[in-house]
Amino acid sequence: MHFYRSGNVPAILFCLFLLAAFLIRRPWAARILQLCLALGAVEWGRTTIILMQARIEAGAPFLRLAFILGCLTLLTASSLFVFRTMAVRRYFNMITEKPNEVTIRDEWRKSSVD
Repeated sequence: MHFYRSGNVPAILFCLFLLAAFLIRRPWAARILQLCLALGAVEWGRTTIILMQARIEAGAPFLRLAFILGCLTLLTASSLFVFRTMAVRRYFNMITEKPNEVTIRDEWRKSSVD
């Protein structure tokens, strides 16, 4: 919403691309989303520091701002761990499992039935 209000059309288009990246079930799409989340966490951290410094210099209270933006930074950074779950790894075809005995047995049963 902030990009829309400021008229930053390239940023709006990039955000729409990121939304579309969720529909692309490829590992590279997941990596782009992870990279953007990591950069977003860094940006939240940078913004927190800049705004805290401005508040401190102005003699204004800054603890609430630090707490809220610090929580946003941690939430954004912790969102990266979602990509380690099996469901997300399956969705983006990021599973590189070695076939285990059960998988081999199931494959053998399927081929013997056909």
